Amino acid sequence: MSLSRQLLSCHSRGFRVPLPGTALLVSVCLCAGSALGGVFPSIGGTPTETDEDVFTSSEGDWEAVVYSYAFVGADEADDVPQGLPDPIDGQTLFAYVPQMVDTATASVDQFQVGIPFGDLVLVAGHSETILPEPGFVEEDRQNPSGTQVSLPALSVTYLYNGDFSFDAGEFSVLYFLSEGVPGQVPATMRGGASVTDEQEVLGPIPEPASGVILIGGILYAVLTRRYVGRVRSLGRVSGN
Repeated sequence: MSLSRQLLSCHSRGFRVPLPGTALLVSVCLCAGSALGGVFPSIGGTPTETDEDVFTSSEGDWEAVVYSYAFVGADEADDVPQGLPDPIDGQTLFAYVPQMVDTATASVDQFQVGIPFGDLVLVAGHSETILPEPGFVEEDRQNPSGTQVSLPALSVTYLYNGDFSFDAGEFSVLYFLSEGVPGQVPATMRGGASVTDEQEVLGPIPEPASGVILIGGILYAVLTRRYVGRVRSLGRVSGN
């Protein structure tokens, strides 16, 4: 678990340790905040889980921090940031705040979140009203030029083209509503001379029970196919 996730876990889920350990946990969280150079930004609501990742160009001409948020199911619907779609039972709202560092000398033209298990994406877009706090200003907001969802849903791509290029110091508030539960999925950011960096961010994965059913179904299909093939083979032998 990253330091930022520990910090947010302390903030959003409360302290669930005996009193003697509480002081130590508070100390760890404060150290985590100091190590990160600031407080994890809030976009409103109460996220179920959060994460922080850094994307960098191999050419050294840009760097971006991506803050990830997950809001799970009907129980969390009242805690979703205002203006974003409410997830119902069996759904998760994922939100992302990518922010370019001030020293970037090249632009980013694409941020893509992979959905390796093909979980259904119900809606995807960006917010023009949510202002993360603290430390974000409206003048630095850069909305993407478009959003693409591949079919079947294997990725959600946010594009920054032309006048919508993602430059130094700018940020966006992105989101999509999906089935599945929060897990680690691959994400890529591209900029400069088609330079791409890949990290893992929060994204949808199947529920554990669904994963077991899926694996069981695959094994059943494989075993059934082998059984049918064996029966047919024995039939041909007996026929001879």
